[in-house]
Amino acid sequence: MASTEPVSFLSLGMYIDQSAGYLVERNIFEDVDISLPHEVPSVGIWFHGDQTVENRIYDNEFHGLTLGNVAEGVHHGVVNSGGAQIKSGLQWLCGLYEGGALVDQLLLSPNGSIKLRQGFSFPEQTAGNVFVGPKDCITPPYEPVVFDGHDPLLVTYHYYAHDQSPDCRPECVEDENNISITATGNFYSLAPVDQGQIPFNQGVHCNGGILDAVHGGVQVHKAAYTAKYAELQSAALACAGQLDNGDKAEVLDAIRAQPAWPSHQLRSFLLAHGPLSEEALIAAIDREEPMDPWHLTQVLIANSKLSGPIWAELELTGALSPFFYQMVRDHQEDPSIRQILMDELALRAYEKDTEQRLLVLALQEDSTYTGKLDTLLAILSTDTLGMGRTAAYQLALAHGRSTEAAMLATDLVGDARFEQLLDLGSLQQGLGADWSQAGQSELSSLQSMAATGKQLGRGAAWGILYALGATDSLPTGILPMEYRTARVDEANADPTGRPVVGAYPNPAKDRLMITWPAEADGGALEVTDAQGRVVLTQSLAGHTAFLELDVRAWADGLYLARVLRDDRVVGETKCAIVR
Repeated sequence: MASTEPVSFLSLGMYIDQSAGYLVERNIFEDVDISLPHEVPSVGIWFHGDQTVENRIYDNEFHGLTLGNVAEGVHHGVVNSGGAQIKSGLQWLCGLYEGGALVDQLLLSPNGSIKLRQGFSFPEQTAGNVFVGPKDCITPPYEPVVFDGHDPLLVTYHYYAHDQSPDCRPECVEDENNISITATGNFYSLAPVDQGQIPFNQGVHCNGGILDAVHGGVQVHKAAYTAKYAELQSAALACAGQLDNGDKAEVLDAIRAQPAWPSHQLRSFLLAHGPLSEEALIAAIDREEPMDPWHLTQVLIANSKLSGPIWAELELTGALSPFFYQMVRDHQEDPSIRQILMDELALRAYEKDTEQRLLVLALQEDSTYTGKLDTLLAILSTDTLGMGRTAAYQLALAHGRSTEAAMLATDLVGDARFEQLLDLGSLQQGLGADWSQAGQSELSSLQSMAATGKQLGRGAAWGILYALGATDSLPTGILPMEYRTARVDEANADPTGRPVVGAYPNPAKDRLMITWPAEADGGALEVTDAQGRVVLTQSLAGHTAFLELDVRAWADGLYLARVLRDDRVVGETKCAIVR
């Protein structure tokens, strides 16, 4: 498709919508029309929504793409497990990125990050990505490196416009006079950490993908999974018993007591109940009646090494002056019992998730094994130390196992992350697990779910609509506005511009037509009055390009119409009602 206009829609190799526990291994993604001067931008894989549980992408190849991959949303999670918290998230391993139009390998939203600790056999080897940078960025050919540590690595990107290759890239910016491009750091590196650097070697670090590990048959992998789950359970119980002296509720009650305990008394109590959990330390920092800085400093030092969320809370609240803050900083070198417990918990969770995935793959490959669904449901529904029960619930729904789905739903109720997924399940149960019986009411509910931004169940709702023939569109990625602006051809651009969202007639009296661009199809319309009150929220699923509104009940005045897609404003326009 050739065009001289900047485009925001994309050609996607794969679109993964808030999936948990996915595996993408040994695929080739290639742009087939790179010879065209104004091709549609291409992306290998687009990850939509938050991906906060263990996932893996391994040994894939990306050739000649505009963007190798896009990770949209939070891709590093903190998961409660047995009273403690462990880190999980996107596993981005050993991909080969090269060729033609490729100028960016991974685009992250502002709150996105890559999980640091990665690797199948060696947790200390991390972030084994192979990058080939753009030729017009004046950067020496550094060897890729990986880093060892515990916190996620944030990827820094800079946008710059109207260059020969005006695309988003990491650590590569124009100078203030917009004359030349200069390198601001090691182009191939993720954000550095103060740990030892391990040279990356694809031959060493990329061998032994997870598919190669499926070799022992179902019973062997089932036994290995059971053993790893027992190890994780033991670590979780040890962590719960050690942190907060085994009584988190009592510790939190003491911190939040009304009337507040004297600071010195609370200090002694917290020291006696250490090591403290992350939740307890953050509660102490946020205490309504602040602790004496000497006392809070002593508690924090006694529970060092502190985690990232605790440091973030200290910086956000300003609970300690620079003097005390530095004092706490000076006591972070030696590992504490708390840190050792958390490290073991994270490692055991990773090993358990890996064995669980191997078991699922072994079941899939064994054509002689009977009762696969029952086995999978039994495995996943008993996984209380991960997202297993969520996967089991979705599996039961997909296979019409109403009894199992209802039992699993009781374990998920009350968790805001699963509200939409449970609504989807209730909708299906009401139809007797037969979506072909869906009427207009059910279709409208599915359309509303499919139009949501980053809620679990969105992808399933969209898939059901597509299977029923209620929609013929598939989800797509929307390029950031900065990226689209950078692609404008100044020589051919319309100097007057064009409205992204329109309202006709304007002013209106009884009827109002709202129009929007193609990239907003499947999004949502939000209209607010001059006081900022929302007067209308409506899904655009099932509508293309325009929507007619009956505004006879609206008061005279000025209104703001905004079209949103995936929680982002695609465009807006002001309109008036005058009679």
